[in-house]
Amino acid sequence: MAGVTRQQERFLQELMRGKTQRQAYIVAFQTKSWKPQSIDANASALLKKPEVAKRYAELQHDAQEANAITRDAVLAHLKTCAFAPYGSKFRTSDQLKAMELICKITGLTSRYDEDY
Repeated sequence: MAGVTRQQERFLQELMRGKTQRQAYIVAFQTKSWKPQSIDANASALLKKPEVAKRYAELQHDAQEANAITRDAVLAHLKTCAFAPYGSKFRTSDQLKAMELICKITGLTSRYDEDY
C-alpha cells in the first residue's frame, strides 16, 4: 500500500472487486451527493496519478498470479483422477481419459507413437 492513501487503496480495492470507477470512488470517498460528472472526473484523474496507477498495476498482477492455472496444477488434478485406487469415485473411462491427457501434456504420447 506504499505510496497511496487509505482512501485511494479502498478505491483500488473496490475496482478489483468489479465496481466501476464511479462506484468505487463513491465508496472510497463517500461522495454520493456529488454530481456524477464530478465523481467520474475525479475517479479518472485519481487513476492517472502515478502512485495510484502503479498500485493498481500491482493489484492486477497479484490477481492474475492468484488466478493463474499452471501446468503443474492441471497435472496434479489429472493425476488424482488417473491414479485413484480401484473403486474410487472416478469411473474407469474418466481415469483413462485423465491418463491420456497426462500423456499429451507431458509429451509421452508422441514418444509412445514412435515406438509403434
